[in-house]
Amino acid sequence: MKKKILILAVILLFFGAGVTSGICVNIGETIKYSPSFRATIYVDDDFNSSTPGWNITHFDKIQDGVDAAANFDTVFVYNGTYNENVKIGTIVTEKKIDLTGEDRDSVFILGISGEDAVVTISSSDVEVNGFTIDGDSNALEGIRVAGSKQDIILTNNKIQDCSKGISLKPLTKRIEISNNIISNSEFAGIELQESDQNDIIGNEVVQNNVGIQLSTASSQNSIEGNTVSNNDREGIILEGVSNDNTMTSNNITNNRGGIKLSSCKINTITGNNIQDNDMEGLLLSLSNNNVIERNNFINNKRQAAFKISSRNSWDENYWDNWIGLKINSSIFQKFPKVIRGIIRLDFDWHPASASHII
Repeated sequence: MKKKILILAVILLFFGAGVTSGICVNIGETIKYSPSFRATIYVDDDFNSSTPGWNITHFDKIQDGVDAAANFDTVFVYNGTYNENVKIGTIVTEKKIDLTGEDRDSVFILGISGEDAVVTISSSDVEVNGFTIDGDSNALEGIRVAGSKQDIILTNNKIQDCSKGISLKPLTKRIEISNNIISNSEFAGIELQESDQNDIIGNEVVQNNVGIQLSTASSQNSIEGNTVSNNDREGIILEGVSNDNTMTSNNITNNRGGIKLSSCKINTITGNNIQDNDMEGLLLSLSNNNVIERNNFINNKRQAAFKISSRNSWDENYWDNWIGLKINSSIFQKFPKVIRGIIRLDFDWHPASASHII
């Protein structure tokens, strides 16, 4: 009887420890840690007795709050101006935290020159949400995700006056970049370098040098529902063997060029509005086996062109200068749209008679 009581006590002690510190669950061959307690760390640059929860422990600097947080904690930052560069994690120490601002229009992180970025993420499983991030007049990257990190969410931020707005370094993957406003970047608003399986969704990327740039074999990325406009160069560039990406439902307008693919293949460009760009709406260079379908090409200086590219598929796109003239007569609906390249031609055999709803 005493032996049974002792065994029961050990079991209760084990599960009691699990309630306070977490439980390790073996799922197949993967051991996952399920935290049962997530603390919230508060940061306020002018914390006082009128602040909700004024009697709780708080920090004046975001970095101090991040340093105090444990994995799976939230660092909540009240409205204010924070002159600092924030580092989440290091090469040797993970910080799996949520960094959350009270209001992205009222929580300012103003980077100080001399660092690489305003916010540097060197840990996987991080979320950054609700900040205005200022790069000290193009001296700093806005948010930099260090190499080989993954499963990160960057959402609902305003990123401005940076060298690069958001920069994903080599071997990063599964990063969500969503609902951000990124403007006035010296180079790219969003740049991926050898970065795969990311989702770039619903961002406003305006008045940068380049809007969105995928380079150095960045593959299997989704670029969807973004507004990419008024950038000095192209709205979207894929280059350096960046293959098997999808671009869907984007509004790409008033850039120097709309979309450019250079040395890329097996990409899908579908359901985008490509309009009022100063040069090509779409330019393919050394790029093969791409699918271009159900897009709107409207009022670009040259709607589409290709150089040393083959086996690309064009279908059901809307062209406002079909056969070179803006003629809506039904007799012309049997004619294909001609896409000119060097030496050879491609054809959209089934051009749409009316613009698609994007």
